[in-house]
Amino acid sequence: MPIQRSVNSFACDPSLQGNDRKSWRLTSLGVEDLHHLFFNYGIISKVWENMKIKPPNVLSFKNSGEWLKQNAMSDTVVNWGVQHGTMFVFWLWEIWLGRNALVFENKNFDPRDPKLIASGGIIRDCNGNWVHGFYKFIGAGNSIMAELWAILNSLKLAKHLLCTKILVETDSLTDVHLINNTNCSNLHHLSTLVCLCRAILSDFSEAKVLHVHREGNSCTDLMARQAFLNRSPLLYSDSMPSFLSSQFLADLVGINYSRNVRRESPN
Repeated sequence: MPIQRSVNSFACDPSLQGNDRKSWRLTSLGVEDLHHLFFNYGIISKVWENMKIKPPNVLSFKNSGEWLKQNAMSDTVVNWGVQHGTMFVFWLWEIWLGRNALVFENKNFDPRDPKLIASGGIIRDCNGNWVHGFYKFIGAGNSIMAELWAILNSLKLAKHLLCTKILVETDSLTDVHLINNTNCSNLHHLSTLVCLCRAILSDFSEAKVLHVHREGNSCTDLMARQAFLNRSPLLYSDSMPSFLSSQFLADLVGINYSRNVRRESPN
């Protein structure tokens, strides 16, 4: 029996109650195809327009996998110095969260609406040991904003601790591009945060902002989660919080995680 290795559509039955019924109201065709799911639905099309990128029609590809691959791997710089692939994957995820919020939580379906966010950061020495940390509930925003606040507060803390050299690691490739690319327009809605990060970075004798995979950022994710759950104001910690001890130790001893990553083509 052949195995279907890609999904091109989802059946929706309007006669059913519950979650499937909610999905039905997003389309009048009886089948939710991926082009409508991620691109052609009214509110979603506005998201792509606002971001000034236009993914090609999924129906023009032989399967959805090829559509995802071509868009996600595109290194064309679209705007604000950020590559098409980075923007595409980020907003695809935000759209998916927005639709799920409607189906499972009965929230107004609009991926443009800000969510509640929090941030956290850790200062380590050159051997990976704990030096200082912080976490803070921010309020309304998105994941790009949360990472920028985390970077900004980390830089302020490092400067207060009289650090002269700093290596900033974040799992947000978009934020790395925004900070490192000087072509980021002042019209960008996060340009103030970006400019503040750049200004403080210039105060260090050596400074780099690098991208790491999510697994390398698990400790700060736990810090941010703690701030989110407790709605914490900006809290600093010169000793490692107890809720972080096991994950921090795993990082320190170099526990490996399996992950599929893009393989660069040889020259």
